[in-house]
Amino acid sequence: MFNIVVIKTILDVAESLLRMSEQLCSAGLQRRNEMSVLFEKIGNCLAKVSKEIGAGGVPHALCDELVEYAQGFPALLRKEVGNVPADELGDTLQSAFSMLCVAMDLRQVKDPQDKERYLALIDEASDRFHTLAKSVSLFGRN
Repeated sequence: MFNIVVIKTILDVAESLLRMSEQLCSAGLQRRNEMSVLFEKIGNCLAKVSKEIGAGGVPHALCDELVEYAQGFPALLRKEVGNVPADELGDTLQSAFSMLCVAMDLRQVKDPQDKERYLALIDEASDRFHTLAKSVSLFGRN
């Protein structure tokens, strides 16, 4: 059966980052732009994952892309949030994205309403990363 914890973990990371947005926004313009681009890529990729799953596919290549993004995560955040939180968030995200690859076969889910709920959670995670990208981009110092 599909493990909803994986998606909730991704949402938790996005929520943690949103709570840290003041710290992230303290970065200079170039670093904020780099963060914004990464968060936007993650949000876009999650949206594609949801769409592919909704169409009955299994998005292995997209999951691999998400893992790559997670690997670059800590280095981008260390200066603003510290080594330990950056590493923990990056490791958590990388682990969740890796598990997403394994868990994404929603064809096993028989109830269409359950499947829609799972897809809605992925879409919510995508939206949170898009919000984070905009927040970091717009509300930092120059």
